[in-house]
Amino acid sequence: VESVLTHHPVPELVARPSLALSELFPLVQENAEIVSILIGENGDLNFVNRLKRIVSEKCLKGWLDLKCSAFIVSGCVGTVQYWIESGMKESTEQMAILTEDFILKGIRVLENPA
Repeated sequence: VESVLTHHPVPELVARPSLALSELFPLVQENAEIVSILIGENGDLNFVNRLKRIVSEKCLKGWLDLKCSAFIVSGCVGTVQYWIESGMKESTEQMAILTEDFILKGIRVLENPA
């Protein structure tokens, strides 16, 4: 995860989070069983907190305050949890685009569903 996030400069990730997300969702898909165990309902809270900290530090530090950063990162983790729990019906690319839309457009993404 950390290597994917450091691969892209922060300004690129701010403008197009899907650059990293399109690399991260295939990793999640390939490792769905372990990711589900780690971030699921009875998961490892230390892992989840470490994951959130890495994403915040590598992607959002200096761009957003900590409250907004926590909101975005928690939403991304929740989106991954939902995707795994619902059987990963959407493609990794669809999930990257949807997650980017949630980050950049917030709830407005629901105004014109695809």
